[in-house]
Amino acid sequence: MTSLKEVNEKAYDWLMKKNPSEWSKRHFRFHVKCDMLLNNLCESFNSAKLDAREKPIITLLEKIRLWLMSRLCVKRESVSKWVHPVGKRVREVIEKNKHVARHCDGPKTGYQLTGIPCGNVLAAIWSSNLNVMDFVDSAYKKEAFIAQYAGIIKPMPSPDKWPDPGQNPIPPTENVLPGRPKKSRKREPDEPPAPNATKARRVGQLINTKVCCLQPVQRRRMGRPPKKNPAPETIKRKKRRVRQKAREAAQAS
Repeated sequence: MTSLKEVNEKAYDWLMKKNPSEWSKRHFRFHVKCDMLLNNLCESFNSAKLDAREKPIITLLEKIRLWLMSRLCVKRESVSKWVHPVGKRVREVIEKNKHVARHCDGPKTGYQLTGIPCGNVLAAIWSSNLNVMDFVDSAYKKEAFIAQYAGIIKPMPSPDKWPDPGQNPIPPTENVLPGRPKKSRKREPDEPPAPNATKARRVGQLINTKVCCLQPVQRRRMGRPPKKNPAPETIKRKKRRVRQKAREAAQAS
């Protein structure tokens, strides 16, 4: 910071007014909060606005605004009905781990934390008569959800009350692209397939596309074979047909 102050004092003053955890890697928290390695928030949002993606920009934003208004209201009412400090799913995980911890041996005088909840830690908590909720991160508790859904989106007047009614600032394009428009986004090569995918992805398969330019490519000719100068395969096929007809005639007689 001293070196930064010598280069740019304004940048030094601007950073000193902020919490170091917002801009300094040294103050980032590295402890585990969740056992999932994927962030599906973007997938949920993409699924929620799937029907509105084909609409013009104003209609798209209006549908997203109405969806957020109703979602915040529903979530706020749902969280207010919680009778436990955490939600249903977190409570089920805790009860499952408590059942496993009953069959584990833990120290009677203390416990050891490794950063990730395990059976031994829960056994120690269970034997020491401690509150399991004290070891749940605050991000999963009721207070965090209440603060998350406390905000509201204020209603807006209908489009006919907007200035310059009937004029869309960004008109929809008239260019029709070939093929059926895709609603699902393109996934990365190293990303797992969708849960409802029916076709296997060709990932990790080696396809030999190299063809020697000196070797002529044998292409199969379509249509009936020529009568003049027939190919050897055509001659063999005619001979097989003649022998087949002879055997059928012998069996019929």
